[in-house]
Amino acid sequence: RNRRIILAVKSIDKSKIRRLDHLQREIQLLRKMNHRNIIKMIDCYEDAERVHIITERYTGGELFDLIHKKANAQTTTGC
Repeated sequence: RNRRIILAVKSIDKSKIRRLDHLQREIQLLRKMNHRNIIKMIDCYEDAERVHIITERYTGGELFDLIHKKANAQTTTGC
């Protein structure tokens, strides 16, 4: 039986990265991560212009937006 898995791809323009070695180190760390609260990296490849990081798909929105929303709610309620 075929099972479809939806993944996410983040493509990073190499010309906009000052230190490619930092990105490579981050990718190596992502490969080793195995935690239920961290999106798992499935694979990574690069072409002439970009580095592509394939991860599990997450549909919960951006973490920054959630933090910002909670901070605004606390400010409004005075908590």
